[in-house]
Amino acid sequence: MKLSKYLEMKEAQGIEKNSHRTYRYVLGYLNTWKDLERITKDDMVEYFNRKEWKAKADSTKNLNTIIIKAYFKDAGKPEVVEWIKRKPLRETISPEQTLTPDDINKLLEVANNHYDKALIAFLYDAGCRISEAQRIKWKDLQDTTDGIIVSIPTKKTNAGYRKVILPFASQYLKNLKIYTYGKDNDFVFNLAYRTHADRIHKISTESRLQKPFTCHKLRHAAATELVLQGVQEGIIKKKMGWSASSPMIARYTHPNDDSVIQATLKIQGKERDARKPTIINQPEKLSITDAAGHLFKLEEENETMKAKIEAMEAKEALRDSQFEMLKNLIISSTIRAADEETLKNVDFNEVKKNLSEALKNK
Repeated sequence: MKLSKYLEMKEAQGIEKNSHRTYRYVLGYLNTWKDLERITKDDMVEYFNRKEWKAKADSTKNLNTIIIKAYFKDAGKPEVVEWIKRKPLRETISPEQTLTPDDINKLLEVANNHYDKALIAFLYDAGCRISEAQRIKWKDLQDTTDGIIVSIPTKKTNAGYRKVILPFASQYLKNLKIYTYGKDNDFVFNLAYRTHADRIHKISTESRLQKPFTCHKLRHAAATELVLQGVQEGIIKKKMGWSASSPMIARYTHPNDDSVIQATLKIQGKERDARKPTIINQPEKLSITDAAGHLFKLEEENETMKAKIEAMEAKEALRDSQFEMLKNLIISSTIRAADEETLKNVDFNEVKKNLSEALKNK
């Protein structure tokens, strides 16, 4: 099967855009090495023995292997790849590597506008992917007495969406909606992926946190906090958008030092205090009056700027008028004092420049 046809098929199956891009890159690279339609089992053995392949990180090898095996099975040539064994991921994400609630509060403090604050709070509270957040519209949010419930659209589950309550992010979202006058069909987070990444990077730099901070790190932080709070595995998988058979949760549930210490103390009849509940600082409520006041201030600034521009245009019009008068005077004088050849040599742009300088100095 030609690569272009295969990618068309994956797109028709509803594959995520980011996943489609990865398929195109991985298979495209293999296709430049050797025509996909002609590759044999011996070719794949040679490919996996190349230095370039062995130098890749285990996680990259795993992802590449999944895509390559999927292609040849879909192309009706499973014998080319059925011998390939994929190593289970050993990489784990420990609490020490992830953002804590205190870190989240620091980031919210550094963020200096309603959009960035809402984005940070939402990604952490919902635990969703940035690609999912960018598809959410205001109509997908349902306000309740316990907080906003969001229906997160996703292609990774059969339902097509999952519902999550947002006890921490609710007020940040309400403030953003008032500030932007969000309509039902408007996207909540309407900027491009690259723009979001750049804004998050700027906040990360200004916060001076000694941990890496990206949009996806907020998702890791959400999953880690759920595990540390002892939430049931099935509920965590549901909230994070993982299938029931997904092994992803294993990256977060490995025993850490604190768990070992806690278990040892319990055997001896000594237990530490239970883990403190997660606390995310809340913003001041933004009222419609506040937003209207901000809009009125912008309108005032616009009117002031408009008046300045009009004054400048009027001054320029006066200069042009005076220039025309002087030009006509020069022409009439020149006609009387010189022939037509002399008149052609008059540089009226230079005259205008000199006149403007003279008027400016008055």
